[in-house]
Amino acid sequence: MGSIVSVMSTQRACPWGCFTFLPLALVLPRVLAIVVVVVVVVVSVFGGVVVGCTWSGGTTRPGQARPVSPEFPPGQGDASSTSSRVIGLAAGVTHVCALRQSGQVMCWGSNDSAQLGDGSTTSRSRVGAVEGLVDAVEIVAGDGHTCARKRDGTVACWGANDFGQLGDGRGRAGAYRAKPTGVAALRGVVALAAGGRHTCAITSSKTFCWGDNRVGQLGNRDRQVWLTPVAVRAATGVAQLVAGGAHTCARRRDGTVLCWGGNRWGQLGDGTRRAHERPARVRDIVGAGDVAAFGERTCATHRGGVSCWGRDPDTREARPKSVFTKLPWAPAQVFVGGTHTCARSRDAQIACWGRNDQGQLANGERTPVAAPLVASALSGARELALTDRAACALWAGGAVRCWGGDADGVLGNGAAPGKLPHKAVAVLGVEDAVSVASGNAFSCAARRTGEVVCWGSNRRGQLGDGGRSKLHRTPRGLKGLAHVVRLAAGPEHVCAVDRGGEVWCWGHNSSGQAGRSKKNKILVPTRIHGIRGAKDVALGDAHSCALLRAGDVSCWGNRPGGSRGGPKRVGGLAGIVELSAGSRHTCARSGSGSILCWGENERGQIGHGAGAAELHTPVQRPRAVARLTDAVALACGVGHSCAVRRGGKVVCWGENSDKQLGSGTQSHVWTTPVPVRGLLGMTGVGAGRDHTCAFGGERVACWGVGDAGELGVPEPAAETPAQGPRLRVAELAAGRDHTCARLRAGAVRCWGDNRHGQLGTGARGPQLTPARVPGL
Repeated sequence: MGSIVSVMSTQRACPWGCFTFLPLALVLPRVLAIVVVVVVVVVSVFGGVVVGCTWSGGTTRPGQARPVSPEFPPGQGDASSTSSRVIGLAAGVTHVCALRQSGQVMCWGSNDSAQLGDGSTTSRSRVGAVEGLVDAVEIVAGDGHTCARKRDGTVACWGANDFGQLGDGRGRAGAYRAKPTGVAALRGVVALAAGGRHTCAITSSKTFCWGDNRVGQLGNRDRQVWLTPVAVRAATGVAQLVAGGAHTCARRRDGTVLCWGGNRWGQLGDGTRRAHERPARVRDIVGAGDVAAFGERTCATHRGGVSCWGRDPDTREARPKSVFTKLPWAPAQVFVGGTHTCARSRDAQIACWGRNDQGQLANGERTPVAAPLVASALSGARELALTDRAACALWAGGAVRCWGGDADGVLGNGAAPGKLPHKAVAVLGVEDAVSVASGNAFSCAARRTGEVVCWGSNRRGQLGDGGRSKLHRTPRGLKGLAHVVRLAAGPEHVCAVDRGGEVWCWGHNSSGQAGRSKKNKILVPTRIHGIRGAKDVALGDAHSCALLRAGDVSCWGNRPGGSRGGPKRVGGLAGIVELSAGSRHTCARSGSGSILCWGENERGQIGHGAGAAELHTPVQRPRAVARLTDAVALACGVGHSCAVRRGGKVVCWGENSDKQLGSGTQSHVWTTPVPVRGLLGMTGVGAGRDHTCAFGGERVACWGVGDAGELGVPEPAAETPAQGPRLRVAELAAGRDHTCARLRAGAVRCWGDNRHGQLGTGARGPQLTPARVPGL
């Protein structure tokens, strides 16, 4: 082995464009070089001190086996050749890269700064290869750039270069490299770290950094931007290096931690909020085993737990002193994301905590977790890479799975950027439904036996179980209710019609909508006195109506104009065969095909063609919807209504601010029916708060808002009908952010938001459990 000689000509750039050249040479005797290299190799293989770092805080050791459980989740084994197996991950804010054993690097997600290295600036939700890179052994990812350590000890970077973070000496405002470019005069690198706009590397004896240095994150005692590597003189004995948005930290071999750079949020852990360019020791951290950084936060494992300092992801407050979190086992690694933290034990158990609004904790829910929660779905994962609101895991077999928010396609699942796949899923234990109803975060179904089951949120007692629980993740039967043939749901109350024509209601009752007396909640099914011979019900926010067998309608609760009270017949209606209610309006379909509506009309939901001056006056008596005489089905949403016409066309009217009318038009209010664009052959329709769905044959088409998956398609919104799940639907029930369908065979399937268990699948979250990244 020849002697290692690293001769560098480091170029420093002022923010204004001035340059100076500082020669730097490092010459080691042949024998010393051999000893150093041998020590580094041996230590690296047997779990020693030199560890590569990722922007996510993951301690990536490409090619090194890690202690994992003997099994990993089904389907996550290696189905490809050994050389194509993934051995390392790195995550930026909204992009992820994977390292194959062959040395190839694959990336996906955001690409606005060319950080995917594919020669373009187009974001991508499918995995693609970095061009011209075939010998990588480590990868790290920053905010808008990515770097790889190569087998020969050199480094190549690509992506944003506005502050010289690529280290090629050519950084300037707006600059980027769409393909890998070599870091100038850097040899013998054994580990890397990437921050927001700066990059660092460890060689056999020194630490170097380059890029943005306006708050001292390069640690070289000045605040000038460096376009090529500069030595961090005070960082000696470094075993591990990590970088956050504008700060850098190093774990020494003795277990102490040094940090330098930006400190607005206390991310340097020195008890102050003053930035400094000189590495300083983090208080109260002794015997650290692993460190990680992301954005303005840093964490370290020690004393059987994890200590973190910097910007608190929950309160968004500064934490200049470390906060200790106890774990159920001694952590071997810590991983930090923008909103969440995870730790891994030596036997590959994973625990996570923090914000969970995008399902980033992999527990199938969207509620925050304050204390570490063991993620059973991640058991056996050998490595994690955390982004801002998502995460990916690598299993021993080489499979990669990602979950959480899908900004710019960071989940790598092939869906359109920024969109999650939402599929119709079976409701557990319900295979014989005759009626289904959905409200805000809950649903109910009537079975052929006459039993009623409900699931989801129970905040207002809408599950009818006596208020014994806050929610049900799976369907639960209601006591005291039998022989039910029809159901309807308002936002937070439910009514049922039994075989004898009596009506029973429960749930929210602020205006008497669920019972005769005004109470906050009716916790168990209670009969509505004064109603006989009912065959169907329709519920709004604060009112309820029953369709009687004689073809007339009776309503109770909050009536148009503000009057309240028990059941009262609605005048001017006869021969009614179908009833539907919106938030504060009601519509009825007659046997002849006409539709009559009454109630609030501020968004044109009555559909009778009122002028602008009339929209703020409630319609006290039913008025016929204009130019509609052949309706065969009806549904009311919160502020809009829709009908299916003979021949299968669909028309809608009322509120259109979220495109819930499906017309493709820009007007936010339609006071007369407008055709839903391109929709034929429909037999039924269901309307929610901001979305609408229609069905016919085996087709389900939805439009409006779909960011929670209620449209049944990956798109977060659709101005015109989007093809949803293929189902043979008999009845649709659209809730606030979810949709349920009763199939002709009696089964019930739901899709969309599931934070409160409203899909009835036993889990929570629409598509939040780890999904395999195609191609890896």
